[in-house]
Amino acid sequence: MANLEQLRSMLLQKNQTVTEIEMTSGNYDTDGKLIENEVPTLTTDFCEIGAYNNTCYFTFILDSCSFSQKLLEQIKDYDKMHIYGFKNFLTDLYPKRCFSYKKFDEEIKKDDYVQIQFNFENIGPKDILDKYLSLKSIFVSTDATVINQITHKFK
Repeated sequence: MANLEQLRSMLLQKNQTVTEIEMTSGNYDTDGKLIENEVPTLTTDFCEIGAYNNTCYFTFILDSCSFSQKLLEQIKDYDKMHIYGFKNFLTDLYPKRCFSYKKFDEEIKKDDYVQIQFNFENIGPKDILDKYLSLKSIFVSTDATVINQITHKFK
């Protein structure tokens, strides 16, 4: 939690919109298993950031129609990055064996939103901030419509 408090302070110093830290439940780890304990999280206007064990994660929610192959090309090499649906969030759409962008695109468009999660292990607040700002820049430069989880009312 201390790392998230430091991260929150650094985000505020960079004039980023950020909520207070909250304890949340119903979070899943990288293997799709429910995390039993509550997880400290904060939310920016671009993603939810949470921490459990030695892992920090970012979860971005996009309008599925705004996801592009250009975006995928820029984020696909991030280690431990997963793309999954909004309603069916336990099935990875990427990475996947025998991946076809055309099939992937058809699948994500069946839902209003698509989620992209990045997991980082054993990383400090400064590095988390750098990763966040870098990813935010990628989403902006590829014209992805990132949902503001602070203000958006999901159906």
